[in-house]
Amino acid sequence: MALIPVSLQQACDAASESFSGEVIQQPCDSGAMWLELWQHGHKMDELYLDQDMLEVFINLEAYYRQQGIDNSAVYAFQKLSDAGC
Repeated sequence: MALIPVSLQQACDAASESFSGEVIQQPCDSGAMWLELWQHGHKMDELYLDQDMLEVFINLEAYYRQQGIDNSAVYAFQKLSDAGC
């Protein structure tokens, strides 16, 4: 069986298109927020966002929602996670 070369971007795009999940928000005392990415009952990833980055997340989620993306919170989470937040 021959392997077909795929660019990293194509692989990431395909993975994110088929990924469905849920983002759970856990508030912190400092006004910051823990975001957890869950899929099929398993925590896949988490992000700690200070107030400034939380605002970025909210704006990204709103942008994706306006674009008609069903899992807008998941896409916003993945974007921040990929950026190393």
